[in-house]
Amino acid sequence: MVVVAAIMRRPSFVGREAERALLSDALTDAVAGRGRFIMVTGARGIGKTSLTDAVVKVAEDRGVALAIGRAWPGAGAPPWWIWTEVFEALGESLALPRTLASDEARFACLEEIAQRVRARGAKAPILLVLDDLQDVDTSSLLALTLVARTIARLGVLVVATLPDPDPSPPESAVLIAALRREATSIRLEGLGLA
Repeated sequence: MVVVAAIMRRPSFVGREAERALLSDALTDAVAGRGRFIMVTGARGIGKTSLTDAVVKVAEDRGVALAIGRAWPGAGAPPWWIWTEVFEALGESLALPRTLASDEARFACLEEIAQRVRARGAKAPILLVLDDLQDVDTSSLLALTLVARTIARLGVLVVATLPDPDPSPPESAVLIAALRREATSIRLEGLGLA
């Protein structure tokens, strides 16, 4: 019985204290109205999603609204898919055109997404997790760029994951490189032996 009790008390997440602390501090900043964009990178299977799951748990414990969008890794996902998932998780629908006639039409869609995120963050803190940026369409990456550039004074924390090396197609790789410049980066390395 003592062994079972010890196992039950064991934390569900081991290691990555510095990374978890950085994400917890970023969530605290968002609660205080100081938005942040954080990109978590590392080899496939290193623990990026587990780390983001840990900050989701902290957000839930603090009563922070949250939404998770996971990119579709194969062909066939419509444009704006990751943002559609985010807004559905928030109880909203997102109906944007699949094809755009002009750059102005595209920017109007980008601004629609960014405005909705900003409006949410102005009302109450929010955590958005975007998993697997390498599989996100270019329009959604542009929307993320606009979001990242406009949340500094709002209660928004955006955490995105990306494998390293980045397997993005060339048209996305340029946008992801620009996003890296907007982000606070957490690069996960292998856990050392204790």
